Amino acid sequence: MAHLSVCLEIAALAAAEKKRYSLAIIYEEICRKEWSQKASRGMQLYIDLYFVASMFSGRAFAPAFAGDRGFDVNLASQQRDKDLLERARIAFEKQAIDAASKIASTVVAPRLCVALCCA
Repeated sequence: MAHLSVCLEIAALAAAEKKRYSLAIIYEEICRKEWSQKASRGMQLYIDLYFVASMFSGRAFAPAFAGDRGFDVNLASQQRDKDLLERARIAFEKQAIDAASKIASTVVAPRLCVALCCA
């Protein structure tokens, strides 16, 4: 619920800046990817260490920790991450430029054809 509130806040902020709400959607996607990476980073190392420990002790161990130390997705979801928001703004601007160039290419091409055909 906290992450939803943060995303809604970003959507309202985007509207105030004359941007579309899709900034909030991009922010949400970037957050989830980043959190997934932080949560899984180092997991293979810990699994390998516990596998080796279980081979020598004869017992099976479950990894006690996997991921970045100090990272808690519950805490991260409760606040707006300025770095991730900046990355979302950059991605948003890139999307806007790509969309504008796509529109321009579909509009300019027929005009150019008419200009060349009529000349």
